Amino acid sequence: MGIEKTRRLARETVYWPNISRDIDIAVRACEYCQENQPKQKKEPLHPHEIPSTPWTKLGTDLFEIGGDDFLLIIDYTSKFPVIHRLRDTKSGTVAGVTSRTLGMFGAPAEIISDNGPQVVGALYQDMCDSWGISHITSSTRYPQSNGFVERAVRTVKTLIKRCQKSKKNVDKALLNLRATPIDSKLPSPAEILYGRPPCTSLPSRRPYTEARHEEMNDAHDKRRDRMKADYDRRYSANELPPLHVGQKVRILDQDSRAWLPGEVTTVCREPRSYKVATPNGSILRRTRSHLREMTDTRRFITPKRVRFADTEKINDLSKTEHKLPNHSDNAARATGDTPQATRSGQVIRRPVRYIQQ
Repeated sequence: MGIEKTRRLARETVYWPNISRDIDIAVRACEYCQENQPKQKKEPLHPHEIPSTPWTKLGTDLFEIGGDDFLLIIDYTSKFPVIHRLRDTKSGTVAGVTSRTLGMFGAPAEIISDNGPQVVGALYQDMCDSWGISHITSSTRYPQSNGFVERAVRTVKTLIKRCQKSKKNVDKALLNLRATPIDSKLPSPAEILYGRPPCTSLPSRRPYTEARHEEMNDAHDKRRDRMKADYDRRYSANELPPLHVGQKVRILDQDSRAWLPGEVTTVCREPRSYKVATPNGSILRRTRSHLREMTDTRRFITPKRVRFADTEKINDLSKTEHKLPNHSDNAARATGDTPQATRSGQVIRRPVRYIQQ
């Protein structure tokens, strides 16, 4: 039932010195208790840095609609989406489509993606190297790390499905999506990227100016800070302590919801991301919230108490030049002749109901 519940049950019927600490040791050392713990609380939001210039930082992901595969490439600054239909989802195909997109819009400094086989393949990595792009991947089974792209996929999929059912032009719908202002402070994705409002069936807005650029950057920062504050207020405001190489941990298996043992082998460059070795020899990459520090019960081991038969031996040794500290006192405390005290000197008073009459 956990440490606190076990303590409450034990206090109803039994008592011995250091009962709370002994129960803490027993529960923390229980393998089955550690394996079947609940999920950890969410950590404070760690938002991506938004560059001041568009098309510097991109996100990418694949999605599927009605058996057709699509590739989404979206800019973190302007939120301008680029969608391509794919003939297959091989790494070379995804790399080729991405390369053609970069040929039209330019090469970014970095691309953020998940750990799908299409983007971790050798051909996609070679494409990033040839363009001089830093490719950063999110931890396995942690889509929240790539949440901006995941949310964009949902928006685009909904838009395409509606157009397919209503038999409307998908390209015009995507143009309207790109031409819609992000909020009251930020202009449309197309205006941020191109520096001018796009031409749609509606009249164009005012031209892009330098003052508008400064206003846009301030609005980006305020929007990101507000999003982080709302998230931390709702979920969590406490960071989990970092892990180090060689540290024993437990890994959350999201299929069985069990916490399995492992050992940290690498601290990844991505924030809160680690590679962990499992007992069967496989290496898994997980985010910090999917890892628990394994309790080292050795630091909770209680020193062996002095047996009554050893008190005479201790008394003889105490007469020598090197006096043993406090062992005889501990023996006396164990018999109940003298009250037991804490390190600070406070006397521990045994509850009346446990004192033998």
